[in-house]
Amino acid sequence: MWLKWTKRILAGLGILIVLIVAFFFTVVYIYEDEVKQYAIDELNKNLKVKVKAPDIELTIWDQFPKASLRFNDVLIPDYLSENEQDTMMYAKHIYLSFDFWDMMAGNYKVQTVSLEGAIFNLKVNKEGESNFDIFKEDTTATQDTKFSFALKEVRGKDIQIAYIDSLTNQSYIGYAPDLTFSGDFKETVYDLKVKAKLKAKKIRSGGVTFIKDKDATLDLAMLIDRKKNKYLIQKGNVNIEELLFDVTGSYIDKADSSSVNLDVKGKNIDLASAITILPKEYMATLDKYKAKGLVVFEAKVKGMINEQETPRTSANFYLQGGSLTELNTKTSISDLSFDGFFDSDTLGTSMIYLDDIKGKIDVGQINGQVKIENLDNPKVIVSSFGSVNLKQLKDFLQSEHIEQMNGQADFDLHFIGQSKPDDFQILKSKGEFTFKNASLKLPSSALSYSQIFGDLVLNQNDAVISDFHGFIEDSDFRLDGAIKNLIPYILSDQEILTIEADLRTEKLTLDNILKATEASGDQIFTQQEPEPFVFPDNIHLNLKSQINNLYYGKFDATKVNGIVTLYDQKLSTKNVSFLANDGVYKCDVAFAQNPNLSFVWTTNLVATDIDIENFFLEMDNFGQQYLTNEHIKGKGNVQLDMAVMVNNDFSIDEKTLVAECELHVKKGQLINQPSLLEIGDYFNENKLVKVVVDTEKLQKKLKSVKFSDLHNTITIKDSKIYIPKMTLETNVLDLNLSGIHGFNDSIDYHFNFRLRKILYSNKKQEEFGPLVDDELGAKLFLHMYGHLDDPIYELDSEEKHEEIKKNIQEEKKNIKSILKSEVGIFKQDTSVKAYNEPEKPSPTFDIEWEEFDQEDDDSNEEKTESENTKKKKKKEKDKGMNKLFQKLGIQPEEKEPKVEYEIEQ
Repeated sequence: MWLKWTKRILAGLGILIVLIVAFFFTVVYIYEDEVKQYAIDELNKNLKVKVKAPDIELTIWDQFPKASLRFNDVLIPDYLSENEQDTMMYAKHIYLSFDFWDMMAGNYKVQTVSLEGAIFNLKVNKEGESNFDIFKEDTTATQDTKFSFALKEVRGKDIQIAYIDSLTNQSYIGYAPDLTFSGDFKETVYDLKVKAKLKAKKIRSGGVTFIKDKDATLDLAMLIDRKKNKYLIQKGNVNIEELLFDVTGSYIDKADSSSVNLDVKGKNIDLASAITILPKEYMATLDKYKAKGLVVFEAKVKGMINEQETPRTSANFYLQGGSLTELNTKTSISDLSFDGFFDSDTLGTSMIYLDDIKGKIDVGQINGQVKIENLDNPKVIVSSFGSVNLKQLKDFLQSEHIEQMNGQADFDLHFIGQSKPDDFQILKSKGEFTFKNASLKLPSSALSYSQIFGDLVLNQNDAVISDFHGFIEDSDFRLDGAIKNLIPYILSDQEILTIEADLRTEKLTLDNILKATEASGDQIFTQQEPEPFVFPDNIHLNLKSQINNLYYGKFDATKVNGIVTLYDQKLSTKNVSFLANDGVYKCDVAFAQNPNLSFVWTTNLVATDIDIENFFLEMDNFGQQYLTNEHIKGKGNVQLDMAVMVNNDFSIDEKTLVAECELHVKKGQLINQPSLLEIGDYFNENKLVKVVVDTEKLQKKLKSVKFSDLHNTITIKDSKIYIPKMTLETNVLDLNLSGIHGFNDSIDYHFNFRLRKILYSNKKQEEFGPLVDDELGAKLFLHMYGHLDDPIYELDSEEKHEEIKKNIQEEKKNIKSILKSEVGIFKQDTSVKAYNEPEKPSPTFDIEWEEFDQEDDDSNEEKTESENTKKKKKKEKDKGMNKLFQKLGIQPEEKEPKVEYEIEQ
């Protein structure tokens, strides 16, 4: 039975539903065209612009139980824009809802407006005109009695709103997933309630973005007076990222201008949350810190809104017992407190002032005030004093430009700076910094600075350093002077820093400094491609230097004095003098950087009375073993002029080396010099030379060759060393030398020797007295060429012929001089000089005592006959020797007959 009744009930309900649906469809069919026409006519009467709605339909179901007129793809153009494609509003759906039974009675009163998927681009231009002012001023007179607006609620879902006010330079961009406006909109004065969930994408006033991408909710109760265009906020709760603000006040809209008067209060605002909603332009550096503390906040917005004025915004806030903690090192500024004030006047000029700032870092204390005027183009005024532990400060700042920092610093700083579009200018600065046992290491360098003490006094843009001393590695330094343009240089890459100071150091160890630099470079190179070394073009340096002891490798120098300058990417020293190698040095050096980042190195050096052996030892023999400190002794003078290209890695481009070295060595000695020993070996192995030269004696003497004076000017170019002809008078032989020595150890030397000292001695040659060198002694010409490791020796016939030609030319000059002096020929020729007879050695007197007895006479006759025979043989032997000399390339020695006096008694 119950099943039968159930079927009947369900059948009845089905029939009823069908009838209801049929009824609604019938109603829609009957009334749709009429309602649509009434709505379109009414909208055209009340709106200044034409609404584009290609699809309008009457629906019962979408806003049930109310009937609704649904507009699909609604578009309202921006009538202020010159571009017709610009849109003021677009909505996917707009519903105008009214009571169903009123519609049946032919009374179409719209009570609710609902928007879905809407986008609003609201604008106010510089003339104060708004593109959303689309309603006609008086619509009541033209309202049709059948279709009218009696709004009580406006709802929105998925709404995007952008409001840009060019007049007041403000912009608000947000998204509302859900919002509701409710009130009796048909009344002139009515209560309005607003509830909304918002996503504040950007709220910007002037040049400052105050809120970006923050969640918020609104719960407002307002009194609306449409006649007076007055909006009174009776209750307003605003929640931004869990920060609660109470808002009350009023807004009055007038034809020529508007006015606003709002009070905003925030109590127990969490400092960490407050920082997140403050302008990113000023708070981005706080992202790596955790903030604690509660802020009390009160703000007021009051003033006119028109072309000339904007409302004034002022706020007072203060913090007690706060802290900021660096997230990585957990270093904190504790007991942080300040009083703050914000003000933005009617002209749009804004200011933030933090007064009575206090905080502690470890045992240090920081106090001060900060004032920022005109946030669009900030002017910063800072006054701060205190004492800080530098390690704690480094840990708190976590600057990537500092690797290590220790010690204590006391400071008292005051400055005023002005920000410009691409610059920051210091208008006024004054301060004092005192460093105690400070140390510093930068990540860009392996050099460490330690035990730093001293004072730095800041005056405007410049600073004065006084008794600033410490250590770089193990080298001490002491600076007194001025640092010009310091503050602008710190704040801008476009500024130039100038340092003018006196530098004094007791010990400067370049080895340790350069090793640290190289270690830093190696570490950098293993991680990434090396950065090229570049002299800074924004640092000018002028140091008057005084170094008591300088160490570099084996080189030691004392009493180093001079001027070091850096200007226009050129590092140079001027008037540098120092003591080294038991002598005195003076030099000028310059390193100038080229556009391709290479360098030009130039040197002008004068060394006086230096110990040559010590010089070679401390220069580490210039990286060669051909002539070392073990081979040479003596005192010398050196004058060097040099220029060479240096690559960016400080390797020398030998092909570009050009130098001229004037060398003067006195009382010198060559000991076991390889080339001389090889020459002795060559002579000993040459059978022809051994006939006339005591080669064993020569080899022995070549092991220690002494000379009184060596003077020559050596030239270096095209990767070769050019040695002009020079004479070296030694205890072994007289040596004439010239040649070319390549950087690759290729050699081409020409030697000639005076052989008088090394020929086999003949007592009979000296029976009439010792032989005296008449400058025309026999010579041996030798050519050494090839490679230094395996030289080739041969007799130098070409050089011998050149010598002969030279002697002939000299003889011709002497003959002309004699003829001019004695006969009078060539008197008109000024190129012919008067003859000066060279000094000749005094004759040797050999006194013989004769006996008167006959036997002695007979004996003397026999003796005389025997001596004559020997002289004849000797003469024949000398002729043979001359032929041998010619074969060896030796110029034969010309002999003068010996004068002999006999004195009878």
